[in-house]
Amino acid sequence: MKKLLLNNQGKKQVVIALFGLLIGYLFLALSVHFFIKINSSNKKSGILGSDILLVQRKISNFSTLSLVNPNFTENEINVLKTTEGIASIQAVTNNSFPVSFETNDKIVPYLRSDIFLQSVPKNFLDLDKSNWSWNKNDKTVPIALPRDFVLMLNTFMVARNLPQLSDELIMDVKFKFTIGQGSQKEWFDANIVGFTNEFNAILIPETFMKYCNINHGDLTKMKVNQLIVKGISGEFGKLSSALENKGLEAKNNQMISARLKSILEKTLLITAVVAILTLVLSGLIMMQFLQLLLSRNTYEIKTLYLLGYSKKSITKVFLKYFVFLFGIMGLLGLLVFLCLIPFVENFIISSGFPLESSFTMEPYFAVIIAFSLFVMASFLTATQELKFLAK
Repeated sequence: MKKLLLNNQGKKQVVIALFGLLIGYLFLALSVHFFIKINSSNKKSGILGSDILLVQRKISNFSTLSLVNPNFTENEINVLKTTEGIASIQAVTNNSFPVSFETNDKIVPYLRSDIFLQSVPKNFLDLDKSNWSWNKNDKTVPIALPRDFVLMLNTFMVARNLPQLSDELIMDVKFKFTIGQGSQKEWFDANIVGFTNEFNAILIPETFMKYCNINHGDLTKMKVNQLIVKGISGEFGKLSSALENKGLEAKNNQMISARLKSILEKTLLITAVVAILTLVLSGLIMMQFLQLLLSRNTYEIKTLYLLGYSKKSITKVFLKYFVFLFGIMGLLGLLVFLCLIPFVENFIISSGFPLESSFTMEPYFAVIIAFSLFVMASFLTATQELKFLAK
C-alpha cells in the first residue's frame, strides 16, 4: 500500500520544500541559541551594559556661565515620565552632608578623601541586591564601588610599590565613613558588596542616604541633577531622540552599549522571524504537496476503501511518510547547527564578546516544537482530505 500511494509525487516540489525546512530549522536553532547565550553572558559580564541610562542636562557654555539650571524639578520629571520611548525614570539622590571615606585595613596603605555619595532605587542596581539593606541600628553600611574608583585604588597601590588588588581582595578590604561635623559626627564601617559600571559615585542604600541627609545634611540644598532612565525594550531610537529633544545626555559608553544591545536584539529577532516565516512557508508547501499527493491518488484511495482498508490505516501511511521527512530535516538542521556553532562562537569570542561555554537545550526544544506542529498539521490535512474522499 505504501508503494501504491506514494508513487505519484512531484520530486521537484518536495525537494524545494525540504530545503526550506532545513534552512528554517537551522535559523530557528541558531537564533534561539544565541539569544539565550548572549543574554546570559551579558548578565554576568555586563559587556553590553544594563537597560538603564544615567542622564543629565547637556553641558554647554551657557550652563558653565550658570545661565542654564542643571537641576530637574518634580514637574519636569513627571513630564519626562510620559515621554515616548521612556519606560520609567527615577531621580538620583545625592548627599547633602559632609562625608569622608578612608581605608581601615592593614593590607592596604592609609587613604582618606572627602567623597560624593549617591543612592538609587534598588531595582536599578547593576549588582547582587541580596545584601543591599540598612537600618538605623546597623553600624555597617553596604556600598557599591564604581569601576573608576577601583582603577584609582590600584593606581595608588602601584605608586606605593604594592601589588594591585583583584575584585575579590578589594571586597575584603575594610573601609569606613565619617559622617557629619563636630560633635555630631558618626562613624560607620563600609562593606563592599559589589561594583557598578553605570555610576561614577559610591552607591549607598536609600535608607542610609535618607538617615544621613536628615540628621547631618541640609535638606534645603538637596537638588536633583541626574536621572536614571530606562527605555522601552526594542525602542532605543525613540529613547535617543527623546533625550536629544529634551537637551539631555548620557555617558557616551552607555549610549554605545545601549545602541549595540538594541541592534543585536533586533538582529536576533529578525533572524528568528525569518526562520519562522521560512518554516511556515515550507510547511505550507509540504501541506500543498500532501494535498496534491492525495488528489493524485484519488482512484487508488477509493479502491482501497472498497477493498476494506480503513481511513485510519491509509492516514497512517501518509503520516508516517511526512513524519519521516520532517524528522530527517529536523535532525539534519540540528546536525548542521552543531557543526556551525563552534565556528560562529569562536568568531564572536574573537571579536571581544565573552560568550559562555555552557550547553543550551532551548534550540532543541524549539526544533521539537516546530516538528510537532508540522506533524499535527499533516495529520489534520490528511484526515480532512481522506474524509472528503470517503464520501
